[in-house]
Amino acid sequence: MVESGQARTIARGGMTVLLTVVTLYLVNIIPTIKIFLFSLSTAFLSVVVIEDGKRAAFLTFLATALLGLIILPNKLLMLPYILYFGYYGILKSIFERGPDILREWLFKLLSFNLALFVFYITGRCLFHFPFESKLPVIFLLILAQVYFLIYDYCYSLFIANYYKYRQIIGK
Repeated sequence: MVESGQARTIARGGMTVLLTVVTLYLVNIIPTIKIFLFSLSTAFLSVVVIEDGKRAAFLTFLATALLGLIILPNKLLMLPYILYFGYYGILKSIFERGPDILREWLFKLLSFNLALFVFYITGRCLFHFPFESKLPVIFLLILAQVYFLIYDYCYSLFIANYYKYRQIIGK
């Protein structure tokens, strides 16, 4: 039996949706590692970007977002995924295409900070979340930047290891 490329793409997308929704469900039941689980939820989409392209990855992101909104008990926990984590793999692949590393990092940091701003405005204005912290806001922003640098580095390691895996299996 010959496998169809389209069937393989659909199957890979379905598995990615499943793994991502399960990871996001874990955010609901293990709240102490939320940031790690949100970060992990993005890794699955990078495989779709590599194997099937950005269009398939975007459709997979949309399917995950919709299914997550339907299935997950706490819909607000989908907000970080929808506003940034879900499509970061697609953005990363676009930003890393050019040879200029300074421009790449500028775009990555701008996209991250724009998402932080939108998340803050959405939470504050639309959902009326109180923003209370014992730490100064500037410290939280610096901490967020450090997190993003570590997150992007780990994401790059995952992608590099996936490419090594592909070489081992002869793809």
